[in-house]
Amino acid sequence: MGSIGLKGVIVGGLVAGLVLNVIDYVLYGVVLAKDFADAMQALACFEGFAPHVAIIDIGLPGMNGYELAAGIRANRVQPKPLLIALTGYGQAEDFDRSRDAGFDHHFVKPAELRAIQAAIDGLEDDADVEERRTQV
Repeated sequence: MGSIGLKGVIVGGLVAGLVLNVIDYVLYGVVLAKDFADAMQALACFEGFAPHVAIIDIGLPGMNGYELAAGIRANRVQPKPLLIALTGYGQAEDFDRSRDAGFDHHFVKPAELRAIQAAIDGLEDDADVEERRTQV
């Protein structure tokens, strides 16, 4: 199943390096994708661009990925994007911080692209995530 017609954002140095593979393998059918190395630029794009999915590295310079996710959720961006952390941070407290910041999924690099694809394909079907996104 493809994520046909989705708009996506990829944020982070190492994550941005994967943008072509992610678009080819996971987000095939993407209408438009943008990638950013800078979290502030990414945050600014959310109002006008309104992506459906954002894949974000946690270890960003300046504003980190947790702060970016919290900022996206605080801005009440519509439609509420699916936020996916793709990071080297894999301790239990990292998963807790991701959830608290508003991420819907947290994958540790190197992540299985099929798992990311499943998360994106489940965008329409995941009532628990939608309920949590509404509460954040």
